[in-house]
Amino acid sequence: LGLVCAESNEWGADIFVSLHCNAFNTQARGTETLFKSFNGQRLANDIQSQIIRSINTVDRGVKERQDLWVLNGTDATAVLVEMAFIDNDEDLALLNNDLDTIVRAIARGITDFIGGE
Repeated sequence: LGLVCAESNEWGADIFVSLHCNAFNTQARGTETLFKSFNGQRLANDIQSQIIRSINTVDRGVKERQDLWVLNGTDATAVLVEMAFIDNDEDLALLNNDLDTIVRAIARGITDFIGGE
């Protein structure tokens, strides 16, 4: 991950979105977006809102995290999107069947953020 952050900084990216799949206990479900900064919170809200409106998922909300490398290692406004729980069958079905819908929702969230600046 350090290399990805370094490349983002070297390139001069304005926005950094890290896509992940959660795992916990096979029962947990849902989507959450993590942020560190004020602008990161705005971006996280825009992305989370678009995802929740687009797919049938559990809204786990937007959460501040100060301890994640991808949020600390980049100069850009950064968020980490936990799209779904890969160890939950219902969420795994969302990833298998609706990934295109999820990533389009993320893209709309980014454009919402850019339009709001």
